[in-house]
Amino acid sequence: MTNYIEVRTNEEQTEVLSSYLPANRCTAIKNNTTSNYRKLLSGLAPEFRRVRNAINTIREDYFPEATTQFIENWEKQLNIPDDCIDVANNIEQRRKNVMLKLNSINISTNKEIENMLAAAGVDATVQNALDISLLPLTLPFILVSQETAPFTIIITLDASLQPAGLPLTLPFTLSSQAPANIECLLKKYIPAHCQVFFRYA
Repeated sequence: MTNYIEVRTNEEQTEVLSSYLPANRCTAIKNNTTSNYRKLLSGLAPEFRRVRNAINTIREDYFPEATTQFIENWEKQLNIPDDCIDVANNIEQRRKNVMLKLNSINISTNKEIENMLAAAGVDATVQNALDISLLPLTLPFILVSQETAPFTIIITLDASLQPAGLPLTLPFTLSSQAPANIECLLKKYIPAHCQVFFRYA
């Protein structure tokens, strides 16, 4: 764990508290280790250290990719589980689900879609239909109308992720299906005027 605030021993913290006190007749004995004044400061030091250590812990644990203490807070704020993301049974998967949901919100560009897919552990290429629908066509290709091409997103996934059954493999594979949680997230979060096709290579 990275310490963002210096970790101190009890004696170091006592010395810091002592240094905050003004130098006058009332506090002249603040550095006398046998004085009650010094013992009071030494008694207060552990609580100051506890607060400093808690700040380090909270600062480290706040980020969703590393959190343990705040995982329930993140899930509650992001409404996990939902109809796209199931309940996870270990802390690593719960963190991944939080990151997946965060990366799914307000996606509109190809790069943002790729980031969302990466958070789901899926390596994919995201293109606009205009990029792959121009002549000459190369296999595999997807035919869309000129009017809808600017609003059509083509996602190329690894062939191992292809759902069983249709579509049939001719010389190319064409599909509107994807792994269930990915398809669910895209339908929920991409702009409403866009359509998505998946192909497998």
